[in-house]
Amino acid sequence: MRTGKLFAAVALAAFAPIGSGIALGATVVLTATLSGANEVPPGDPDGSGKFTVEIDPELGDFCYTLSTDKVGKASGAHIHSGAVGANVDVVVTLQVASDMCIAVEPEKRKPMIEKPEDFYVNVHTAANPNGAVRGQLVKK
Repeated sequence: MRTGKLFAAVALAAFAPIGSGIALGATVVLTATLSGANEVPPGDPDGSGKFTVEIDPELGDFCYTLSTDKVGKASGAHIHSGAVGANVDVVVTLQVASDMCIAVEPEKRKPMIEKPEDFYVNVHTAANPNGAVRGQLVKK
């Protein structure tokens, strides 16, 4: 019966994700440290902020906190696809708030989990409509 156990192990391994680096059901934590100097062009010189998101790849939970300091009232907040220095399209619309959970489609979550450095968070204000503060995502 040893052959049966070996076959079962090989069969299960065939269905395991290869190269994803993510265990099924493991919550992924991404963070970003926001500053005005990171904006392109530079945003609020005194502005700062913090973003943290917990993503459950299996259940699809996308729960985050986003806070800012020394910037005006937020007129918008987003996660964009784009490397450092690039201004690219909005992927997810956010609210500046603590303890928010929102629905984010799998085709948007998966790339963030796999390559967080290709995404950034920014917060817009009336004084800085293109962005007051910004920070690249990093896996914690």
